[in-house]
Amino acid sequence: LAEADEALGGRINHECRLPGLSEWSRVRDYRLQHLTTSPSVSLYPASPMSTADIAGAGTDHVLIATGSHWRHDGRGRTSNTAITGFDAHRVLSPDDIFAGKTPAGSVVVYDDDNYYMASAIAEQLALQGHRVAYVTPSAKVASWSVLTTEQPQVHQRLAGLGIAIVLNRSITSYGKGELQLACTYTQAVSRIGCDSLVSVTSREPNDGLWRELAHLPGIQRIGDCKAPGIIAQAVHDGHRAARELGIEPDQLEVRRERVCL
Repeated sequence: LAEADEALGGRINHECRLPGLSEWSRVRDYRLQHLTTSPSVSLYPASPMSTADIAGAGTDHVLIATGSHWRHDGRGRTSNTAITGFDAHRVLSPDDIFAGKTPAGSVVVYDDDNYYMASAIAEQLALQGHRVAYVTPSAKVASWSVLTTEQPQVHQRLAGLGIAIVLNRSITSYGKGELQLACTYTQAVSRIGCDSLVSVTSREPNDGLWRELAHLPGIQRIGDCKAPGIIAQAVHDGHRAARELGIEPDQLEVRRERVCL
């Protein structure tokens, strides 16, 4: 296992430091405990590999797990094109926050992802003393977390920290310290002051390395590098790839659970 960073764990190393998510480190720690004690696993942290390194490694199979990155340009669920003004240097992504960049002045966190990331970042910035507003095209804060029963607590937490919550509003442009918003239902225009913007919209796979190697036999991409999703999906895809390693597609045994009521 060659890890580009010094610490193994990928995105979990950053996300478990957000408010309320420290317990997620167990996903990393459980696996590291097994990997570090297994005689059949060799770990190489701080070992980024180039296409030449991988092509010359002489291995039969290579799994590319290079993750994904958050977009800066505003493309997401609501907008399939870049939003005007999102190329400004004041627009940060979650990756920028994880890298230690600090927004200046009043901050708007724009949530077009609708799960935990935007609300957790908004909470972290508020705890750091920033004046924060949370804006989303959805009718609820972190609306997807309704499915995990966390949504009421998330809204309560943000409101308790004094974070301004603006629902049913999408951003149409950003400039001159101001965001222009449009109502999700009527398209009525409103505006909100904004010195810095944290855009939480969608992710793109870091699949450049895989694309350069895809013509070689035994190369496949897994996890967020193939399809950015939740951590559980990346874990599942890793297990799937390991169990199917070396098996021809027509030889795979598909088990289907049949539930009789």
